[in-house]
Amino acid sequence: MGHDPQPASRSLPGRSWLVIGVALLALGCGKRGDPLPPLRPTPQPVMGLTLSQRGSELTIEFVAPRQSTDGARLPVLDIELLRLDGEGDFGKTAKVEVRKAAPGEHLRFSEPLPPVGTWIRVAARAVQKERKSVQTPVASLTVQEPPPVPSGLVARPGAVGVRLAWSAPDPMPCWVVPTLAPSPTPGRPGPLGAPPSAPLQAPPPPPAPLLPPTPGTPPSQPVPATPPAAGIPGVAATPAPAPTPTPVPMPPRVGGFRVYRRADPGTFGLALAPLPTESSSYDDTTAVLGSRVCYVVRTVVSTDPVVESDASNEVCLAVEDVTAPAPPTGLTTLPGDGGLEVSWSPSTEPDLAVYRVYRAARGESPARVGEVAKPATSFRDSAAVAGQRYRYTVTAVDAAGNESPPSAASEASP
Repeated sequence: MGHDPQPASRSLPGRSWLVIGVALLALGCGKRGDPLPPLRPTPQPVMGLTLSQRGSELTIEFVAPRQSTDGARLPVLDIELLRLDGEGDFGKTAKVEVRKAAPGEHLRFSEPLPPVGTWIRVAARAVQKERKSVQTPVASLTVQEPPPVPSGLVARPGAVGVRLAWSAPDPMPCWVVPTLAPSPTPGRPGPLGAPPSAPLQAPPPPPAPLLPPTPGTPPSQPVPATPPAAGIPGVAATPAPAPTPTPVPMPPRVGGFRVYRRADPGTFGLALAPLPTESSSYDDTTAVLGSRVCYVVRTVVSTDPVVESDASNEVCLAVEDVTAPAPPTGLTTLPGDGGLEVSWSPSTEPDLAVYRVYRAARGESPARVGEVAKPATSFRDSAAVAGQRYRYTVTAVDAAGNESPPSAASEASP
């Protein structure tokens, strides 16, 4: 009886099974690394924390971080504000208030001013999923009596920009220049939150070394050792020590104002100048022609921290060009075919629009006889009468309609 052979599909040669087994073994023997912890990004620190007094309000502002310490963009996060009003250990007794902030958001909020003399300290840190950023330096301020408010603010177009003027309070308070003198009480600022203005004391000089007493000198009176003078043996040199200068703090300055501007419509931003002006007027040369802007002025008694008055009355105006161009030069008048040819040098004014030509006969007032658009610099007066002598002048007119004074005159007859 014969034996049926097995189909080829039911079995594989032994060599094939060996290859498959080695491949599976290789896949199973790969080295697996240690498990990585989930990313928990820490926010970058809060930036620009400031504490300021403006009139009867206390203002706190800061900028929330945009990224974590590893560069990842943050979602909406919590900002912890730590605040302590009065004496005490800030780290132990400061109260914490949480505010929401978008990445990079500039937050600014105000509240009624605490009683005069209150010492206020504030710090901040960002929190994202229980991961806290580094805490900001502590900003501090001691509440002052609100400074008097400037009055009578007026604004008008100036030669360049806007000219502002106002009335200073009477009497005018001083504004304090921050100094680098140390505080007499560790951790306690001066009256405005900045270091007080006590002068720095120079350290005492070290004592001179002593020598044993010499004959004729009482033992109770030691003799200081003095180095011999250079080149003169046995003669002591006694140079007078140079005095150590003692830093003298700058006194408070009388007067101080800051000018604020906003677009209309819009909100007020930073002061137009970093330092207060001691004058009761200000030229805003950065106002854009054609725009409409509004201004207020505040009295300043401190810049670090900021302590200012309430805002003055607000004034608004359109910024206009009121400056006339320079008059044309090089005017000449020559007879030509059919009249008189008047020509002049081209104006260099950037906003020049046209030239106006004026003519006057003997005994008459000048009358405009022509207008020439730039870049042309000549005019033919075909109405001039033969035998008559005429006197010509030319003016320049800018795009805002401001007309220059007349040029130097030129006379001719047809």
